Amino acid sequence: MAVSMGILVCTMVLAMMTIVNTKSDTDVIDLPRCAPGGVCGTDEYEYCKCGWDVPCPSTDEYRFETPGFTGYTCEKDISFCTDTTGWAIVFHSRHEARVICRCSSYTWPPSEGIVYCETI
Repeated sequence: MAVSMGILVCTMVLAMMTIVNTKSDTDVIDLPRCAPGGVCGTDEYEYCKCGWDVPCPSTDEYRFETPGFTGYTCEKDISFCTDTTGWAIVFHSRHEARVICRCSSYTWPPSEGIVYCETI
């Protein structure tokens, strides 16, 4: 009786560990959908999905780089800024930002969460 109880407990623990490992896989995590113009990820992290099941792209046409931050957007056709006084990138939090327009180079660090164009 004790042996069969031990086998049952081991089987249950093994089944539970398999379920936990499957659910903790990063490919299974259900990320939220990105807001328009939102930053979907960085070189290290993906914050949201582009559309329903489209992962954040990590190619050059979706990339923007500041001196202290490299990010990717879902949209490659974000227009270039027209002057250096308007907002280029707005950081809402450490992991949430919105690209308003693109620049050749950006000011850094953000001033009250706002990044401006250094050069257009």
